[in-house]
Amino acid sequence: MFNICICDDSKFFLQELSDKLHRIAQKYDINICIQTYMTSQQLMFDIEELCMNVDLFFLDVLIDKMTGVEIADCLRKQGTEVPIVFLTSSKEHVFDALEVMPLHYLIKEEVQNQKIEEILLKARDIVKHFKVKKFHYKVGRELRVISIEDIVYFEVMNRVISIQSLKGEEDRFYSTLDTIEKQISKGQFIRVHRSFLVNVSYIEKIESKEIVCRNNIRIPVGASYTKSLKEEYTTYLLEHQ
Repeated sequence: MFNICICDDSKFFLQELSDKLHRIAQKYDINICIQTYMTSQQLMFDIEELCMNVDLFFLDVLIDKMTGVEIADCLRKQGTEVPIVFLTSSKEHVFDALEVMPLHYLIKEEVQNQKIEEILLKARDIVKHFKVKKFHYKVGRELRVISIEDIVYFEVMNRVISIQSLKGEEDRFYSTLDTIEKQISKGQFIRVHRSFLVNVSYIEKIESKEIVCRNNIRIPVGASYTKSLKEEYTTYLLEHQ
């Protein structure tokens, strides 16, 4: 699912842009979900959840008390790196937007289907690239990011997830392994136990009741996971030989 957020004070424009995005997504077989806001207050109320889930933002530069640039600055400070497109009726504020590194700056009266198509496809490619490489999670009210390649394994205990990094660092947050498996790309991690999800690239040896990872990290293997572990690990080896 590719999640899009549009914030604009014109109900007509929200519907028009949403319709265009849906038609383009259907053309390229992209499964999208669009969430719309007509005020900055509404968006800011949901900002933490949006930072966790949205893949592309369209923000009206002059929406109300807050500008789209100010909203974008808050999004960046929350840790999101996803593409942002500014919507405006003039080019007056284009330089104000440069600090938040927008993907594009659209003049509303000049919005054409071809330009929207280019933006959607480019944003999809950008997000696909860094989603594979980054894992986002929330500790309290803080959004954190870690490179996938730095994670050796996830462990869960009483709904508390521990991330063990290659550097020996550990961080904790509330979630489930089932939820994490949906967030990461298939084939990157293997479920070896009801409490462990392991980065397949760091597995060095599979023994009868445990696996040995880099730095001699030993992780137990659940009896019900043994068969799938061997199958998935063999597939990984064949694909990366």
